[in-house]
Amino acid sequence: MSETSRRIWMPWTLVTTVLALAIGAGVLSAETTSSPTPVLPHAFAIEISGGHIDLLPSPVGLMSSPKGISCTSRQFCEAIVDRYQNDTMGSHTIAMSAGPVFETYHHGRWSIPPQPLNTEQHLVGPSSVSCADPHFCAVVGGMRTPVIETFNGSRWSIARSNLPGSQQLGGAILLGASCTSDHFCIAAGAQREPSKLLPLVETFNGTTWTAQFGQPSLDFNGALWSVSCTFERVCAAGGSGTTSSGESRPMFVADSQGTWKPYFLPIAAGSVMSVSCTTGGCMGLGDTHVAGRLYGYVACLKRVNGRWRTSVNIKPLDDVSTRGPNLLASIACPRPGRCVVVGGTGSTSNPTPFVASMSGSSWRDETDELPGDLGKSVLHSVSCSSVHTCIAVGVTESP
Repeated sequence: MSETSRRIWMPWTLVTTVLALAIGAGVLSAETTSSPTPVLPHAFAIEISGGHIDLLPSPVGLMSSPKGISCTSRQFCEAIVDRYQNDTMGSHTIAMSAGPVFETYHHGRWSIPPQPLNTEQHLVGPSSVSCADPHFCAVVGGMRTPVIETFNGSRWSIARSNLPGSQQLGGAILLGASCTSDHFCIAAGAQREPSKLLPLVETFNGTTWTAQFGQPSLDFNGALWSVSCTFERVCAAGGSGTTSSGESRPMFVADSQGTWKPYFLPIAAGSVMSVSCTTGGCMGLGDTHVAGRLYGYVACLKRVNGRWRTSVNIKPLDDVSTRGPNLLASIACPRPGRCVVVGGTGSTSNPTPFVASMSGSSWRDETDELPGDLGKSVLHSVSCSSVHTCIAVGVTESP
């Protein structure tokens, strides 16, 4: 599978294939077909707790593909999902996207709140949700203009940023968000200019979203896919960019005293697709080719003697699993030295979910703990509300 089919996503061309195992990549795609019933995605959720994995009730929007989840406790999560519906075009039946919807998981049940997203038909492409608590969440997305919505526990409202109108015309998107309170969030994505892409970072202070433009450190070709912050407001984003020597590299972008700087990884091509930060540093994941084969990698960004340092462990999960190839989608670290990774494994034509956990520096494949036969399916996103409990959402062809 090529790097392009794996995850290239340009908001201004609406190619929404962030993950090869995601719905948009054709493995579990909602596709045009001459049969009366095309393959439609169905969302599912699992709880990972104490070495056990249990199947949770499915999100309400059955014909849907989860994009992200954020949990503030074992009993409260918010998820953003894409819904699909059948449509006809001549003799063909087509599974069309019906737009994203916000779903709440509360005490064992999913529900769609009565106040849907204001930008339900405009929040396109990969999007992200982050909740500081049940009374404050932020969702980001957009296409030519970034879209930010905040939730106060009862209703949604569209947030405004200081993104200059002249820059909006080039096209911009926000792909990741991280909120630690109702007065501190970071959103990350990409801004298009006539000759290049620029990494885009927006900050929220409780009242205003402010785009971080004009920083020389972000004036290079690049895009950010994910961002994570600690309660101490240590933040890092993951993505890809072009070095001063013209090489395309995966990278972290970290906030250092108000200035966002890139930290490139020493591997060719690819992107850091998901990031999770703790007081001990930040962990990110992606994939890269080694000897013609695609491997998942886990990267670390941490401060050493006051300076950010990176390290990369290529194929750590393939080394503890014979299922391969393992394509990694999301990472969540509830505390230093404890992380959970989800994604898909096996062939790209017949994928199954993949779950692994890290304790200290050792990884453990927990896929065998998955309940029953989930069929052709993958996990898209995971969120840990404590060191003991994580909840992940994914998509399957089985209803």
